[in-house]
Amino acid sequence: MSDVCKGEENIQVFVENFIDDEHLPDVKYTPFNVAGPGCECDPSEITYTGCDCQNEPCGTNCPCIQRSVGHSYDVNGCLLSNTQACPISKPILECNSLCQCSSSCQNRVVQNGLKFRVEVFRTEQKGWGLKALENIPRNQFVCEYAGEVLGYKEAHRRASSQSKDDPNYIHVLKEHLQNGKVLKTCVDPTYLGNIGRYINHCCDPNLYMAVVRIDNEVPKLALFAKREILDEEELSFDYAGEIGATHDNEATSVCNYLQNCNKNKSTYIDENGESGNINMFNETKIVDMMSMGSVSKPCYCGSDTCRGFLPFDHELYTELDSPTTSHAEDQNCKIDDDADSRESDEDLWKDELPNDVFLQLTTQLETKCEVAKYVNHSGGAIGSDLFWQQMSGNYGIQTRVYSFKGHSPNNPSRIELSNTELKEADIHLHKANKVLHRVFPSKSSFVNNLLRRDWFQIRDTEGVFAVGKIAKNRKTVEGGTGWTVQMALYEQKPVHVFDCRRNKSTKVTEEIGRASCRERV
Repeated sequence: MSDVCKGEENIQVFVENFIDDEHLPDVKYTPFNVAGPGCECDPSEITYTGCDCQNEPCGTNCPCIQRSVGHSYDVNGCLLSNTQACPISKPILECNSLCQCSSSCQNRVVQNGLKFRVEVFRTEQKGWGLKALENIPRNQFVCEYAGEVLGYKEAHRRASSQSKDDPNYIHVLKEHLQNGKVLKTCVDPTYLGNIGRYINHCCDPNLYMAVVRIDNEVPKLALFAKREILDEEELSFDYAGEIGATHDNEATSVCNYLQNCNKNKSTYIDENGESGNINMFNETKIVDMMSMGSVSKPCYCGSDTCRGFLPFDHELYTELDSPTTSHAEDQNCKIDDDADSRESDEDLWKDELPNDVFLQLTTQLETKCEVAKYVNHSGGAIGSDLFWQQMSGNYGIQTRVYSFKGHSPNNPSRIELSNTELKEADIHLHKANKVLHRVFPSKSSFVNNLLRRDWFQIRDTEGVFAVGKIAKNRKTVEGGTGWTVQMALYEQKPVHVFDCRRNKSTKVTEEIGRASCRERV
Protein backbone atom coordinates (compact mmCIF):
# COMPACT_ATOMS: atom_id res chain seq x y z
CA MET A 1 0.00 0.00 0.00
CA SER A 2 1.62 3.25 -1.16
CA ASP A 3 1.30 6.76 0.26
CA VAL A 4 -0.84 8.99 -1.96
CA CYS A 5 1.24 11.98 -0.82
CA LYS A 6 4.53 10.26 -1.71
CA GLY A 7 6.15 11.42 1.52
CA GLU A 8 5.38 15.10 0.89
CA GLU A 9 3.04 15.48 3.89
CA ASN A 10 3.47 15.04 7.65
CA ILE A 11 1.08 12.07 7.60
CA GLN A 12 0.82 9.23 5.11
CA VAL A 13 -2.49 8.98 3.23
CA PHE A 14 -3.65 5.67 1.80
CA VAL A 15 -6.40 4.51 -0.60
CA GLU A 16 -9.47 2.34 0.02
CA ASN A 17 -11.59 0.94 -2.81
CA PHE A 18 -14.34 -1.58 -2.06
CA ILE A 19 -16.49 -0.43 -5.02
CA ASP A 20 -14.67 -1.38 -8.25
CA ASP A 21 -11.25 -2.02 -9.79
CA GLU A 22 -10.54 1.64 -10.57
CA HIS A 23 -7.09 2.98 -9.67
CA LEU A 24 -6.19 6.52 -8.68
CA PRO A 25 -5.32 8.79 -11.61
CA ASP A 26 -1.64 9.42 -12.29
CA VAL A 27 -1.24 12.81 -10.57
CA LYS A 28 2.05 14.43 -9.63
CA TYR A 29 1.79 15.32 -5.95
CA THR A 30 2.51 18.76 -4.54
CA PRO A 31 1.54 19.88 -1.01
CA PHE A 32 1.39 23.54 -2.07
CA ASN A 33 0.55 25.72 -5.07
CA VAL A 34 3.01 25.83 -7.97
CA ALA A 35 3.24 28.17 -10.95
CA GLY A 36 1.40 26.91 -14.04
CA PRO A 37 0.95 28.32 -17.57
CA GLY A 38 0.06 32.01 -17.57
CA CYS A 39 0.89 32.49 -13.89
CA GLU A 40 2.37 35.94 -13.30
CA CYS A 41 3.12 35.65 -9.55
CA ASP A 42 5.25 32.68 -8.51
CA PRO A 43 3.63 31.04 -5.43
CA SER A 44 7.06 29.83 -4.25
CA GLU A 45 8.74 33.23 -4.10
CA ILE A 46 9.12 35.16 -0.84
CA THR A 47 8.06 38.79 -1.14
CA TYR A 48 6.74 39.54 2.36
CA THR A 49 9.11 40.68 5.08
CA GLY A 50 9.40 38.58 8.25
CA CYS A 51 8.98 39.42 11.92
CA ASP A 52 11.80 39.63 14.48
CA CYS A 53 9.73 38.14 17.30
CA GLN A 54 11.62 36.07 19.86
CA ASN A 55 8.68 35.41 22.20
CA GLU A 56 6.29 32.47 21.98
CA PRO A 57 3.73 33.02 20.64
CA CYS A 58 3.98 36.15 18.49
CA GLY A 59 2.13 38.90 20.33
CA THR A 60 0.00 41.82 19.26
CA ASN A 61 3.12 43.85 18.41
CA CYS A 62 4.18 41.28 15.79
CA PRO A 63 3.91 42.90 12.32
CA CYS A 64 2.39 39.68 10.92
CA ILE A 65 -0.36 39.77 13.55
CA GLN A 66 -0.89 43.46 12.89
CA ARG A 67 -1.27 42.84 9.15
CA SER A 68 -4.00 40.35 10.05
CA VAL A 69 -5.66 42.96 12.30
CA GLY A 70 -5.25 40.68 15.31
CA HIS A 71 -4.74 36.96 15.95
CA SER A 72 -6.19 34.58 13.37
CA TYR A 73 -5.92 31.38 15.44
CA ASP A 74 -6.37 30.39 19.06
CA VAL A 75 -3.74 28.47 21.04
CA ASN A 76 -5.12 25.16 19.70
CA GLY A 77 -4.77 26.21 16.07
CA CYS A 78 -8.50 26.80 15.55
CA LEU A 79 -9.47 29.60 13.19
CA LEU A 80 -11.07 32.45 15.10
CA SER A 81 -14.39 32.84 13.25
CA ASN A 82 -16.51 35.97 13.29
CA THR A 83 -19.74 35.70 15.26
CA GLN A 84 -20.67 39.39 15.31
CA ALA A 85 -23.43 41.04 13.30
CA CYS A 86 -20.88 42.18 10.71
CA PRO A 87 -20.71 39.38 8.09
CA ILE A 88 -17.15 40.16 7.01
CA SER A 89 -14.08 38.96 8.87
CA LYS A 90 -10.44 39.98 8.60
CA PRO A 91 -7.48 38.99 6.40
CA ILE A 92 -5.36 35.99 7.40
CA LEU A 93 -1.61 36.45 7.00
CA GLU A 94 0.53 33.85 8.75
CA CYS A 95 4.13 34.30 9.84
CA ASN A 96 6.34 33.44 6.89
CA SER A 97 9.62 31.81 5.92
CA LEU A 98 11.64 34.91 6.81
CA CYS A 99 10.15 35.28 10.31
CA GLN A 100 12.40 34.54 13.27
CA CYS A 101 9.67 32.91 15.35
CA SER A 102 9.71 29.11 15.60
CA SER A 103 7.64 26.60 13.65
CA SER A 104 5.45 26.20 16.76
CA CYS A 105 4.32 29.85 16.60
CA GLN A 106 0.56 30.24 17.06
CA ASN A 107 0.43 32.15 13.77
CA ARG A 108 1.68 29.16 11.74
CA VAL A 109 -1.12 26.73 10.94
CA VAL A 110 -1.81 26.20 7.24
CA GLN A 111 1.92 26.11 6.39
CA ASN A 112 2.44 23.20 8.81
CA GLY A 113 0.31 20.91 6.66
CA LEU A 114 -1.73 17.86 7.63
CA LYS A 115 -2.18 16.95 11.27
CA PHE A 116 -5.35 14.83 11.09
CA ARG A 117 -5.44 11.37 9.52
CA VAL A 118 -7.50 11.11 6.32
CA GLU A 119 -8.01 8.52 3.58
CA VAL A 120 -8.84 8.60 -0.12
CA PHE A 121 -11.73 6.23 -0.85
CA ARG A 122 -13.98 5.17 -3.71
CA THR A 123 -17.60 6.34 -3.49
CA GLU A 124 -20.60 4.74 -5.17
CA GLN A 125 -21.68 7.72 -7.30
CA LYS A 126 -19.09 10.50 -6.92
CA GLY A 127 -15.85 8.81 -7.95
CA TRP A 128 -13.04 9.34 -5.48
CA GLY A 129 -13.56 11.09 -2.15
CA LEU A 130 -11.67 11.94 1.04
CA LYS A 131 -12.77 10.94 4.54
CA ALA A 132 -11.58 11.55 8.09
CA LEU A 133 -9.96 8.71 10.04
CA GLU A 134 -10.34 10.50 13.36
CA ASN A 135 -12.54 13.17 14.89
CA ILE A 136 -11.69 16.70 13.75
CA PRO A 137 -12.77 19.63 16.00
CA ARG A 138 -14.63 22.61 14.57
CA ASN A 139 -12.47 25.34 12.95
CA GLN A 140 -9.38 23.12 12.78
CA PHE A 141 -7.35 23.23 9.55
CA VAL A 142 -7.76 20.07 7.45
CA CYS A 143 -5.88 20.62 4.18
CA GLU A 144 -5.27 23.03 1.31
CA TYR A 145 -6.87 22.92 -2.10
CA ALA A 146 -3.55 23.15 -3.95
CA GLY A 147 -2.40 22.72 -7.53
CA GLU A 148 -1.19 24.74 -10.51
CA VAL A 149 -1.89 28.48 -10.34
CA LEU A 150 -2.99 29.36 -13.86
CA GLY A 151 -3.49 32.51 -15.87
CA TYR A 152 -7.17 33.11 -16.62
CA LYS A 153 -6.81 32.39 -20.34
CA GLU A 154 -5.23 29.02 -19.60
CA ALA A 155 -7.96 28.21 -17.07
CA HIS A 156 -10.56 29.12 -19.71
CA ARG A 157 -8.81 26.93 -22.29
CA ARG A 158 -8.66 23.91 -19.97
CA ALA A 159 -12.26 24.28 -18.80
CA SER A 160 -13.56 24.69 -22.34
CA SER A 161 -11.75 21.54 -23.48
CA GLN A 162 -13.42 19.35 -20.83
CA SER A 163 -15.90 16.73 -21.98
CA LYS A 164 -19.21 16.11 -20.23
CA ASP A 165 -17.76 13.14 -18.35
CA ASP A 166 -14.55 14.84 -17.19
CA PRO A 167 -14.36 15.65 -13.46
CA ASN A 168 -14.19 19.32 -12.46
CA TYR A 169 -11.09 20.52 -10.63
CA ILE A 170 -10.45 24.15 -11.68
CA HIS A 171 -11.34 26.64 -8.96
CA VAL A 172 -11.35 30.41 -9.37
CA LEU A 173 -11.05 32.71 -6.37
CA LYS A 174 -12.59 36.11 -7.17
CA GLU A 175 -11.90 39.05 -4.90
CA HIS A 176 -14.30 41.85 -5.83
CA LEU A 177 -13.12 45.36 -5.07
CA GLN A 178 -15.30 48.38 -4.36
CA ASN A 179 -13.80 50.23 -7.32
CA GLY A 180 -15.22 47.58 -9.66
CA LYS A 181 -12.00 45.66 -10.22
CA VAL A 182 -11.65 41.93 -9.69
CA LEU A 183 -8.63 39.99 -8.47
CA LYS A 184 -8.73 36.40 -9.76
CA THR A 185 -6.64 33.39 -8.78
CA CYS A 186 -7.15 30.12 -10.69
CA VAL A 187 -6.05 26.85 -9.06
CA ASP A 188 -6.09 23.55 -10.99
CA PRO A 189 -5.02 20.27 -9.32
CA THR A 190 -6.04 18.11 -12.31
CA TYR A 191 -2.51 17.01 -13.21
CA LEU A 192 -0.50 18.36 -10.30
CA GLY A 193 -2.10 18.78 -6.90
CA ASN A 194 -2.62 17.62 -3.33
CA ILE A 195 -5.24 15.51 -1.53
CA GLY A 196 -7.66 18.45 -1.65
CA ARG A 197 -8.42 17.44 -5.25
CA TYR A 198 -10.31 14.36 -3.98
CA ILE A 199 -12.76 16.31 -1.79
CA ASN A 200 -16.28 16.24 -3.22
CA HIS A 201 -18.91 18.96 -3.30
CA CYS A 202 -21.79 19.03 -0.84
CA CYS A 203 -24.63 21.54 -0.61
CA ASP A 204 -24.44 21.18 3.20
CA PRO A 205 -20.68 20.65 3.69
CA ASN A 206 -18.58 19.97 6.77
CA LEU A 207 -15.66 22.13 5.54
CA TYR A 208 -15.39 25.80 4.61
CA MET A 209 -12.68 27.58 2.65
CA ALA A 210 -10.56 30.41 4.04
CA VAL A 211 -8.11 32.54 2.06
CA VAL A 212 -4.67 32.57 3.71
CA ARG A 213 -1.49 34.33 2.62
CA ILE A 214 1.97 33.46 3.90
CA ASP A 215 5.11 34.25 1.85
CA ASN A 216 3.53 36.40 -0.87
CA GLU A 217 0.26 37.72 -2.25
CA VAL A 218 -0.69 34.43 -3.97
CA PRO A 219 -3.52 33.13 -1.76
CA LYS A 220 -3.74 29.63 -0.31
CA LEU A 221 -7.19 28.06 -0.40
CA ALA A 222 -7.34 26.51 3.07
CA LEU A 223 -10.12 24.15 4.18
CA PHE A 224 -11.26 24.22 7.82
CA ALA A 225 -13.80 22.13 9.71
CA LYS A 226 -17.19 23.88 9.69
CA ARG A 227 -18.36 21.73 12.59
CA GLU A 228 -17.00 18.73 14.47
CA ILE A 229 -16.26 16.00 11.93
CA LEU A 230 -16.53 12.38 13.02
CA ASP A 231 -14.24 9.45 12.31
CA GLU A 232 -15.08 7.80 8.92
CA GLU A 233 -17.12 10.84 7.80
CA GLU A 234 -16.62 12.01 4.21
CA LEU A 235 -15.09 15.48 3.87
CA SER A 236 -16.82 18.01 1.62
CA PHE A 237 -17.02 21.71 0.82
CA ASP A 238 -19.40 23.85 -1.21
CA TYR A 239 -17.99 24.45 -4.70
CA ALA A 240 -20.39 27.40 -5.09
CA GLY A 241 -18.33 29.64 -2.88
CA GLU A 242 -19.19 29.30 0.80
CA ILE A 243 -16.12 31.24 1.88
CA GLY A 244 -15.52 31.26 5.60
CA ALA A 245 -19.03 30.16 6.52
CA THR A 246 -19.55 29.24 10.17
CA HIS A 247 -21.80 26.59 11.66
CA ASP A 248 -24.57 29.21 11.78
CA ASN A 249 -24.31 29.65 7.97
CA GLU A 250 -23.09 33.23 8.32
CA ALA A 251 -21.88 34.73 5.05
CA THR A 252 -18.38 35.25 6.42
CA SER A 253 -15.34 36.07 4.30
CA VAL A 254 -12.09 35.35 6.11
CA CYS A 255 -10.04 37.13 3.46
CA ASN A 256 -11.34 40.65 3.87
CA TYR A 257 -11.88 43.08 6.70
CA LEU A 258 -14.35 45.96 6.71
CA GLN A 259 -13.62 48.45 9.43
CA ASN A 260 -17.14 49.86 9.47
CA CYS A 261 -19.73 47.38 8.19
CA ASN A 262 -22.70 49.73 8.62
CA LYS A 263 -21.11 52.39 6.44
CA ASN A 264 -19.52 49.81 4.12
CA LYS A 265 -16.06 51.35 4.41
CA SER A 266 -12.94 49.22 4.17
CA THR A 267 -9.34 49.34 5.30
CA TYR A 268 -6.37 47.69 3.67
CA ILE A 269 -2.86 47.03 4.88
CA ASP A 270 0.31 46.48 2.91
CA GLU A 271 3.10 44.00 3.58
CA ASN A 272 4.74 46.45 5.99
CA GLY A 273 1.60 47.02 8.03
CA GLU A 274 0.87 50.40 6.47
CA SER A 275 -2.21 51.66 4.69
CA GLY A 276 -1.57 51.63 0.99
CA ASN A 277 -2.80 50.95 -2.52
CA ILE A 278 -1.93 47.28 -3.05
CA ASN A 279 -3.54 44.41 -4.91
CA MET A 280 -4.34 42.26 -1.88
CA PHE A 281 -6.88 44.16 0.18
CA ASN A 282 -7.56 47.37 -1.69
CA GLU A 283 -11.16 48.26 -0.78
CA THR A 284 -12.19 44.60 -0.90
CA LYS A 285 -15.78 43.90 0.06
CA ILE A 286 -16.52 40.23 -0.69
CA VAL A 287 -14.91 37.06 -2.05
CA ASP A 288 -16.57 34.54 -4.37
CA MET A 289 -15.12 31.13 -5.28
CA MET A 290 -16.76 28.76 -7.77
CA SER A 291 -15.99 25.37 -9.29
CA MET A 292 -16.07 24.94 -13.05
CA GLY A 293 -17.70 22.31 -15.22
CA SER A 294 -18.13 22.04 -18.98
CA VAL A 295 -21.93 21.58 -18.51
CA SER A 296 -24.28 21.30 -15.55
CA LYS A 297 -23.81 17.96 -13.82
CA PRO A 298 -26.04 16.26 -11.27
CA CYS A 299 -25.17 16.56 -7.58
CA TYR A 300 -25.19 13.37 -5.52
CA CYS A 301 -24.44 14.90 -2.11
CA GLY A 302 -27.74 13.63 -0.69
CA SER A 303 -28.21 16.54 1.74
CA ASP A 304 -31.64 17.94 2.57
CA THR A 305 -30.63 21.23 0.95
CA CYS A 306 -29.21 19.66 -2.23
CA ARG A 307 -29.54 21.98 -5.24
CA GLY A 308 -29.63 19.08 -7.68
CA PHE A 309 -26.66 20.20 -9.80
CA LEU A 310 -22.99 20.90 -9.24
CA PRO A 311 -22.11 24.62 -9.37
CA PHE A 312 -19.91 25.97 -12.16
CA ASP A 313 -18.57 29.31 -13.33
CA HIS A 314 -20.25 30.28 -16.60
CA GLU A 315 -17.52 32.86 -17.37
CA LEU A 316 -15.01 30.10 -18.15
CA TYR A 317 -17.29 28.85 -20.92
CA THR A 318 -18.03 32.23 -22.47
CA GLU A 319 -15.96 33.53 -25.36
CA LEU A 320 -13.13 35.71 -24.03
CA ASP A 321 -13.78 38.42 -26.63
CA SER A 322 -17.48 38.65 -25.75
CA PRO A 323 -18.48 42.27 -24.94
CA THR A 324 -20.79 41.00 -22.18
CA THR A 325 -18.01 39.50 -20.06
CA SER A 326 -15.44 41.03 -17.76
CA HIS A 327 -12.47 38.81 -17.02
CA ALA A 328 -8.85 38.86 -15.96
CA GLU A 329 -6.23 38.83 -18.65
CA ASP A 330 -3.61 36.08 -18.54
CA GLN A 331 -2.50 37.14 -15.07
CA ASN A 332 -3.47 35.36 -11.89
CA CYS A 333 -2.40 38.12 -9.52
CA LYS A 334 -3.24 41.26 -11.49
CA ILE A 335 -6.25 43.48 -10.92
CA ASP A 336 -8.81 43.31 -13.72
CA ASP A 337 -10.51 46.49 -14.93
CA ASP A 338 -13.66 46.69 -17.01
CA ALA A 339 -13.00 45.92 -20.66
CA ASP A 340 -13.03 49.56 -21.75
CA SER A 341 -10.42 50.67 -19.21
CA ARG A 342 -8.21 47.55 -19.04
CA GLU A 343 -4.51 48.25 -19.11
CA SER A 344 -2.22 46.44 -21.52
CA ASP A 345 0.40 43.97 -20.32
CA GLU A 346 3.06 46.59 -21.05
CA ASP A 347 1.30 49.17 -18.90
CA LEU A 348 0.98 46.71 -16.05
CA TRP A 349 4.72 46.08 -16.21
CA LYS A 350 5.29 49.83 -16.08
CA ASP A 351 3.34 50.01 -12.84
CA GLU A 352 5.46 47.38 -11.10
CA LEU A 353 8.81 47.63 -12.91
CA PRO A 354 9.18 51.01 -14.61
CA ASN A 355 10.83 50.73 -18.01
CA ASP A 356 13.41 53.39 -17.18
CA VAL A 357 15.25 50.97 -14.93
CA PHE A 358 15.73 48.57 -17.82
CA LEU A 359 16.68 51.43 -20.10
CA GLN A 360 19.26 52.62 -17.57
CA LEU A 361 20.77 49.18 -17.05
CA THR A 362 20.91 48.23 -20.74
CA THR A 363 22.49 51.59 -21.50
CA GLN A 364 25.17 50.80 -18.92
CA LEU A 365 25.79 47.45 -20.57
CA GLU A 366 25.99 48.93 -24.05
CA THR A 367 28.46 51.61 -23.01
CA LYS A 368 30.77 49.12 -21.31
CA CYS A 369 31.29 46.50 -24.00
CA GLU A 370 29.64 44.20 -26.46
CA VAL A 371 26.46 42.90 -24.79
CA ALA A 372 26.68 39.51 -26.52
CA LYS A 373 29.64 38.69 -24.27
CA TYR A 374 27.45 38.88 -21.18
CA VAL A 375 25.65 36.03 -19.44
CA ASN A 376 22.44 36.63 -17.47
CA HIS A 377 22.56 34.55 -14.26
CA SER A 378 18.92 34.14 -13.20
CA GLY A 379 16.78 32.44 -10.57
CA GLY A 380 13.92 31.87 -13.01
CA ALA A 381 11.28 33.46 -10.79
CA ILE A 382 8.03 34.46 -12.45
CA GLY A 383 7.95 38.24 -12.69
CA SER A 384 11.11 40.32 -12.97
CA ASP A 385 13.43 37.30 -13.49
CA LEU A 386 11.53 36.21 -16.57
CA PHE A 387 11.42 39.82 -17.75
CA TRP A 388 15.22 39.98 -17.45
CA GLN A 389 15.46 36.70 -19.37
CA GLN A 390 13.26 38.00 -22.17
CA MET A 391 15.18 41.26 -22.33
CA SER A 392 18.49 39.40 -22.39
CA GLY A 393 17.27 37.34 -25.33
CA ASN A 394 16.40 40.52 -27.20
CA TYR A 395 20.02 41.63 -26.81
CA GLY A 396 21.49 38.25 -27.69
CA ILE A 397 22.58 37.58 -24.11
CA GLN A 398 22.61 33.98 -22.89
CA THR A 399 20.59 33.22 -19.73
CA ARG A 400 21.42 30.55 -17.16
CA VAL A 401 18.50 29.75 -14.87
CA TYR A 402 19.70 28.12 -11.64
CA SER A 403 17.06 25.79 -10.31
CA PHE A 404 16.50 22.54 -8.40
CA LYS A 405 14.14 19.59 -8.42
CA GLY A 406 10.52 20.75 -8.45
CA HIS A 407 11.31 24.38 -9.36
CA SER A 408 10.81 26.08 -12.78
CA PRO A 409 10.66 22.73 -14.62
CA ASN A 410 9.64 24.22 -17.99
CA ASN A 411 12.27 26.94 -18.38
CA PRO A 412 14.41 26.12 -21.45
CA SER A 413 17.49 27.74 -19.87
CA ARG A 414 17.17 25.76 -16.65
CA ILE A 415 20.22 24.30 -14.88
CA GLU A 416 19.20 21.83 -12.16
CA LEU A 417 21.50 21.96 -9.15
CA SER A 418 22.14 18.79 -7.16
CA ASN A 419 21.65 18.61 -3.39
CA THR A 420 25.43 18.59 -2.96
CA GLU A 421 25.80 21.73 -5.05
CA LEU A 422 22.97 23.47 -3.21
CA LYS A 423 24.61 22.81 0.17
CA GLU A 424 27.67 24.75 -1.02
CA ALA A 425 25.63 27.93 -0.58
CA ASP A 426 24.97 27.44 3.14
CA ILE A 427 28.19 29.06 4.34
CA HIS A 428 27.46 32.15 2.24
CA LEU A 429 23.86 32.38 3.45
CA HIS A 430 24.96 32.15 7.08
CA LYS A 431 27.46 34.93 6.43
CA ALA A 432 24.81 37.13 4.80
CA ASN A 433 22.49 36.50 7.72
CA LYS A 434 24.90 38.26 10.09
CA VAL A 435 23.57 41.45 8.52
CA LEU A 436 20.04 40.35 7.59
CA HIS A 437 19.19 38.79 11.00
CA ARG A 438 16.59 36.47 9.50
CA VAL A 439 16.09 32.69 9.68
CA PHE A 440 18.27 30.20 7.83
CA PRO A 441 17.77 27.37 7.45
CA SER A 442 14.01 27.63 7.68
CA LYS A 443 11.68 24.71 8.32
CA SER A 444 10.90 24.49 4.58
CA SER A 445 13.45 22.65 2.43
CA PHE A 446 11.90 24.26 -0.66
CA VAL A 447 12.44 27.76 0.72
CA ASN A 448 15.99 26.84 1.75
CA ASN A 449 16.74 25.71 -1.80
CA LEU A 450 15.27 28.93 -3.20
CA LEU A 451 17.79 30.88 -1.13
CA ARG A 452 20.61 28.48 -1.98
CA ARG A 453 20.08 28.89 -5.71
CA ASP A 454 20.52 32.64 -5.17
CA TRP A 455 24.20 32.00 -4.42
CA PHE A 456 24.75 30.54 -7.89
CA GLN A 457 23.20 33.63 -9.44
CA ILE A 458 25.96 35.82 -8.04
CA ARG A 459 28.90 33.38 -7.72
CA ASP A 460 30.29 33.84 -11.25
CA THR A 461 28.74 37.19 -12.11
CA GLU A 462 30.63 40.46 -12.50
CA GLY A 463 27.75 42.60 -11.27
CA VAL A 464 24.23 42.37 -9.88
CA PHE A 465 21.15 44.23 -11.12
CA ALA A 466 18.11 43.66 -8.92
CA VAL A 467 14.54 44.90 -8.53
CA GLY A 468 13.25 45.06 -4.96
CA LYS A 469 12.46 47.25 -1.97
CA ILE A 470 15.19 48.82 0.13
CA ALA A 471 14.30 48.53 3.81
CA LYS A 472 13.31 51.64 5.71
CA ASN A 473 16.47 51.40 7.79
CA ARG A 474 18.38 51.85 4.48
CA LYS A 475 20.69 48.98 5.39
CA THR A 476 19.23 45.96 3.64
CA VAL A 477 16.91 44.91 0.78
CA GLU A 478 13.64 43.25 1.69
CA GLY A 479 12.44 39.76 0.76
CA GLY A 480 14.38 37.00 -0.95
CA THR A 481 16.26 39.57 -3.05
CA GLY A 482 17.95 40.75 0.15
CA TRP A 483 19.87 37.47 0.44
CA THR A 484 21.19 37.76 -3.12
CA VAL A 485 22.21 41.38 -2.62
CA GLN A 486 23.97 40.71 0.70
CA MET A 487 25.88 37.69 -0.63
CA ALA A 488 26.99 39.76 -3.62
CA LEU A 489 28.20 42.56 -1.35
CA TYR A 490 30.31 40.13 0.67
CA GLU A 491 31.84 38.93 -2.60
CA GLN A 492 32.60 42.59 -3.42
CA LYS A 493 30.39 42.57 -6.52
CA PRO A 494 28.91 45.85 -7.78
CA VAL A 495 25.20 45.86 -6.93
CA HIS A 496 22.53 48.10 -8.46
CA VAL A 497 19.00 47.90 -7.02
CA PHE A 498 15.92 49.52 -8.49
CA ASP A 499 13.99 50.46 -5.35
CA CYS A 500 10.29 49.87 -6.10
CA ARG A 501 9.32 51.77 -2.97
CA ARG A 502 10.99 54.99 -4.14
CA ASN A 503 11.13 54.39 -7.92
CA LYS A 504 14.86 55.13 -7.99
CA SER A 505 17.91 53.20 -9.09
CA THR A 506 20.39 52.82 -6.25
CA LYS A 507 23.93 51.54 -5.96
CA VAL A 508 24.32 49.43 -2.81
CA THR A 509 27.66 49.25 -1.02
CA GLU A 510 29.00 47.41 2.01
CA GLU A 511 30.74 49.34 4.76
CA ILE A 512 32.26 47.71 7.84
CA GLY A 513 30.03 44.66 7.93
CA ARG A 514 26.79 46.49 7.23
CA ALA A 515 24.93 47.41 4.07
CA SER A 516 24.24 51.04 3.25
CA CYS A 517 22.63 52.57 0.20
CA ARG A 518 23.75 55.48 -1.95
CA GLU A 519 21.55 56.98 -4.65
CA ARG A 520 22.90 57.18 -8.16
CA VAL A 521 23.16 60.70 -9.51
